[in-house]
Amino acid sequence: MYLTASAEVRARRRAGDGQLDVEQAARNIEERDRLDSTREDSPLVAADDAVHIDTSELAIDEVVDAIVGLLR
Repeated sequence: MYLTASAEVRARRRAGDGQLDVEQAARNIEERDRLDSTREDSPLVAADDAVHIDTSELAIDEVVDAIVGLLR
């Protein structure tokens, strides 16, 4: 299983209480993702057979339901 969400959504989630600049946080997340997925040693990539779940528009309960549904 490979959980993902857009950089913008992840930045909004991280900002939470409004003390972070969401646009800057999104840029930082995108840069970190780029670095993580292109590094030579152990790049961050989903397994070929991974089921992708985009959590961008899902509440936590919906994410849990999706995972449980896949396990059944």
